[in-house]
Amino acid sequence: MSAPPRRGPINIQDGWLFQTLKENREIAVALTTGKFFKGTVRRFDRYAIIFFTSDQEMLVYKHAIVSIVDVPGATARTDWNGAAARPRRPPVGAHHRDRPTQGW
Repeated sequence: MSAPPRRGPINIQDGWLFQTLKENREIAVALTTGKFFKGTVRRFDRYAIIFFTSDQEMLVYKHAIVSIVDVPGATARTDWNGAAARPRRPPVGAHHRDRPTQGW
C-alpha cells in the first residue's frame, strides 16, 4: 500500500483572494504606509496582488499590506470590523459647514 499524497501547508489567503477574484467583490486595503484604497482583485501570485481601482491597475506586494476587508456596500461607510461606523459628531457650537465630511 502506498502512502497518502503529502499535502503542503494550508494557504488561507489564496482561497480568500481567489473567491474575491471570482465574485469580483470590492475590497478595502490598508498599506504599511498608512494609505488606504478600494478596488477589486485582478490577479495574484505568491508575492503580489494586482488590484483594479477606479481608473487604473495597481501592483501591490503582499508584504506591504496590513489588512484587507470586504466592502459591504458601495455607499456604506464601515470600520475594519465590517460594522457600520458611527458618524462623527461635530464639536459643540460648530456650524454645519464645519462638520467633517463622511466617507473615505
